[in-house]
Amino acid sequence: MTCARSTGTRFLHWRSIVDKAEPVTRDTKPAALAVRLLRRAADALGRLTGDALDKARERLVKLAAAYRGEPLSLASIEELAAAHATLPRTTLRAAIEQLVEERQPAQPSAKLDDESTLILPSADLSINESATAIFGRIAETKTLFYRGGRIVEIGKDSDGAHRLEPIDSSQFRSRLEAYANIYVHRSMPDGTRVLKPTLCPDEVAKALLVSLPARELPPTVNRLAGCPVLVNDGRAMRVLGPGWHPTCGGIFIAGGENPPRVPLDEAVETIVQLVQDFDFPSEGDRSRALASFISPALRFGGRLTGHLPIDLGEADSSQSGKTYRQKCVAAVYRETPNTVVRKTGGVGGLDESIGPKLVDGRPFILFDNLRGRFDSAYLEAVLTAPGSMPARVPHRGEVQVDSKGFIFMLTSNGVETTRDLANRGSIIRIRKKPAGYTFAQFPEGDIHQHIVANQPRFLGCVFAIVAEWVTRGQPRTREHRHDFREWAQSLDWIVQNLLRAAPLLDGHEDARSRGSDPRRNWLRSLYRTPRYPPHGRVLPVAVGGVRC
Repeated sequence: MTCARSTGTRFLHWRSIVDKAEPVTRDTKPAALAVRLLRRAADALGRLTGDALDKARERLVKLAAAYRGEPLSLASIEELAAAHATLPRTTLRAAIEQLVEERQPAQPSAKLDDESTLILPSADLSINESATAIFGRIAETKTLFYRGGRIVEIGKDSDGAHRLEPIDSSQFRSRLEAYANIYVHRSMPDGTRVLKPTLCPDEVAKALLVSLPARELPPTVNRLAGCPVLVNDGRAMRVLGPGWHPTCGGIFIAGGENPPRVPLDEAVETIVQLVQDFDFPSEGDRSRALASFISPALRFGGRLTGHLPIDLGEADSSQSGKTYRQKCVAAVYRETPNTVVRKTGGVGGLDESIGPKLVDGRPFILFDNLRGRFDSAYLEAVLTAPGSMPARVPHRGEVQVDSKGFIFMLTSNGVETTRDLANRGSIIRIRKKPAGYTFAQFPEGDIHQHIVANQPRFLGCVFAIVAEWVTRGQPRTREHRHDFREWAQSLDWIVQNLLRAAPLLDGHEDARSRGSDPRRNWLRSLYRTPRYPPHGRVLPVAVGGVRC
């Protein structure tokens, strides 16, 4: 009887073990088994308190660290820890990171190779000391730059064009790893301090980015160019090739071939031919179109120190070539215009759309085919700002930018601007060619495709004209009919004496007055048929005593 009772007790004991056992097969992974067992204990885990709960959390951290290479199992452990042990995912991940770091073999400071090591701030190393070493190393590579209060890198748009991209703390954490192995001082149980490998925490990255060494050590960049730039190097002229250069407050040249030397006569003929298929209502419009191909080179190379006027392309009807001409100008400099979209709904207006384009740093900014009333106090301020202007990117913060390095363009079939914007513009009017007109063709296609295919040569033609102007002492005329005197007087001399064209601002005052006068704009919309003779000056139309 005793034996039978004992046998029955043993049977019940083993039966309970079998019932509680988790079935496994040869293919069952340890991580999956651990999750299944943890789910069975979830209710009991949720009833723990005090020291028992703390110990359970420690075991959860060790379990998660053991299976951190199994994403699905790790996600399940994080979910169970958050739901039943009140251990948030962020806290669990930080604890896993610290545990893994503590398990790394310690290395004394003296044995670390300085060339392969960067040390984060700690009790043994101040933020400024750490930042000095980090940004000193970065400065040697010329891959991260300082611009207007932010650390930036060279990025690319979807069309392949380069841009200046601000770096935030989360990006900086991973960028650091490209320069060296990252270490931090840690205390050991015996009281010694050793260096251990680590990942840069986000709060440390934020502190480094706003430190004084971050402002002083990286190379400063104010401008971005897509092609070589002609600058003064002492008394001589020099062409800057791809890469970063300290000239003009810091300029990064994204690429392009050094242009060939072109004889002056050939250069003049080539540039003049760029506008031969455009129908200008006056010789002054043609001169301003020619000047638009030369002005960027003068500004990029620091020959003109002030702002350039906004290129206001106006046409009597659509498909006249106003935007096409501006794309040709940008193509000479190996660029495509960075287009600002005028929003008609949603959050943010035109001014908010300008900020990201300024932060991008791409030099040509285009407001394409605007209609109606155009009034932007921000743009007007950008066109005349004596120093830096604040520019914002949504959710990315503010950057101080030097607006003098940009070429602004605007096209319209009759936009109404403010008087202030008209005073800051170079208005270039174009008429649509008659149906059946035969445009010039080249082996590559149209004139824009021809410029893109032969960009170094066209840039060489521009440089030849600029070099001749510099050789003659950078002379100016006494032109006073524009607020941007430096630009007006310099380009007026160039178009008249080197390009053999009409005075720069002939006919400009009439175009400027009409563009900012709502009455004349309204009358112009009624009389859309152009009142221009085939060649020569503009013939005004009088309606109700108002010239339009």
